[in-house]
Amino acid sequence: MTIGSDPKVSWSMDGDRLKLRMKCSGVIADCSAKHRIEVPRGVTVKVEDGDGSVRARGFADALSIRTRDGSVHVTDTTGPLTLHSGDGSLHAEVSSRQVHTTTGDGSVHLELGAVPDLVESTSGDGSVTIALPGDGVRSTA
Repeated sequence: MTIGSDPKVSWSMDGDRLKLRMKCSGVIADCSAKHRIEVPRGVTVKVEDGDGSVRARGFADALSIRTRDGSVHVTDTTGPLTLHSGDGSLHAEVSSRQVHTTTGDGSVHLELGAVPDLVESTSGDGSVTIALPGDGVRSTA
């Protein structure tokens, strides 16, 4: 049973920035929406999300994803990668040469398909797992 209105989804372009919004109201409401955005190659992407999960795949250029409350899952990406979640897990299966991850409350799981130049990963409350390819990799903690 739902007591409230359906979510109202809107979008707008402001220069080179795409803004997606969702608003819902009610006592017991189904407040969920799913957005699918296809980005042309050669475009640097920065995602900022308040409450919800983000999935991304297929980026060759820089990708930055920041969520306040939600998980992040990235695959098939080779460009520099920056992931942050205040309260959610981070999962990446990528061949990026530079990876930066931080989460306040959640786990980090990285599976790297190429030996990276730099990996920085921090979790305030959760495990950090980094799988590197091959031998001859040096790490410092």
